[in-house]
Parts: sequence; structure tokens; C-alpha cells
Amino acid sequence: MSKPKSSPKQDRIVGLLRENRVLSLEQMMSQGQCSRMTVFLALKQCGYYSSYNYNAGFYTLADIPRFDQDGLWRYDDVRFSRCRTLNETLGQLVERSEAGYTVAELEDVLGVQCRHHLSRLSEQGRLARQKLGRTYVYCASQLAAQSAQKQTRAAMSPPATAPPRPMLPPGLTARMVIRTLVVAIDQPKVNPRQLAARLRREQTEITASQVREIFDFYDLNEKRGS
Repeated sequence: MSKPKSSPKQDRIVGLLRENRVLSLEQMMSQGQCSRMTVFLALKQCGYYSSYNYNAGFYTLADIPRFDQDGLWRYDDVRFSRCRTLNETLGQLVERSEAGYTVAELEDVLGVQCRHHLSRLSEQGRLARQKLGRTYVYCASQLAAQSAQKQTRAAMSPPATAPPRPMLPPGLTARMVIRTLVVAIDQPKVNPRQLAARLRREQTEITASQVREIFDFYDLNEKRGS
């Protein structure tokens, strides 16, 4: 069965799209001097994609996009997907990924905000999500694929490291610590109370409790009197 013959105005719309690659409905109606119905008849006859941003407000012919490995194509700031809609694109990207996606990762790939769409897909059971630190990772809903993605994501995450140990005991200055250690080394039998008294005579304001904190901090485990 042969295709229905197109009208000159429909041909004009197709020609405009081939010339400009991407146009809005209003641009096609204005430049083609035709109705909305004529535009959609021309698009339907040739096949087309609508953008997944700008509320699907831009169009291109089906044979124009050169989609990348993620099934995406961009013309200036107008974005198209082989999957056509944003929801379907999100679902396909997440389900086919090796390690799932965070919201930030998907927004970087797609160039649009998608947090609300992802939450809705999760609520509908289309995607699963798991907490990772302070964010969520979206994974496939199928359990086997989801498990593999979680394992890959876990391997990607750097191991947790302990925060670096401070150089000085909290609340003590370097001068206080150094003077305490010098006197403790010079007089190893002096107890914390006596050591603090000597330091105060030398104009170093320190308490016996702070001396003990210094000994504990540096693991000076010699037995001392109280």
C-alpha cells in the first residue's frame, strides 16, 4: 500500500525541517503558513521526534538525529532521545547501567532536572532506589540486575577513611604541649600535679588535668603519681 500523497504545504514543512534541523510548532506554522493539523500530518508522514526538554516543544525528522551511545542527541540546547520521552529515557538509562545512577549523574547526562521524574518512577515501581550517604542511587527494578548494579556501585565508592588525627590535644596550644613534654622528659618522676605547678611558675598556665590529657594524647604511659 502506497503512502498518501503529501500536499505542497506538508512538503514545505518537511523542507523547513531539513533546512533548519529543529523547529518549534509555532515556527513551522509561521514559516510554512499553515495550520497545526498540516504540520502534524507532515510530521506523521515522515516520522519525527519531539524534544524531551522544553515540554516537548521542538521537533525534528526521524532521520536527522545522530544518537550517541546513550541514545541521546542534542541540537544547540534542544535535546532528543531515541526513547522519545524523558520518563522512558530515564528508565532505559538506569536499567541498562552498570552501577545505577544518582540524580546528579543523570542530570549531567541528560542536561535537564529529573529529580521529580525519578521519584515518580520509583513510586510506580519502575525503578528501585537505595540510600548512599546523603543521596539516592536509582537502580533497575529487576532484582538480579539491581543486585549487580549495587555491587558495582559499592566497588566504585572509595573506602571510608578515618579523619586525620589532630596534631595537638583539643583546647591546648603548641607552647603548652611543648613545655609540658620538655619538663616531663627532663623530670620523668614528676607527677601531673607537680608538673603543672612548675609550669605555672614558668608562666605557662596549665592544670594537672590538662597535663594528663597530654600524656594520654601522646600515649605516655609511664606510671606517675597523682
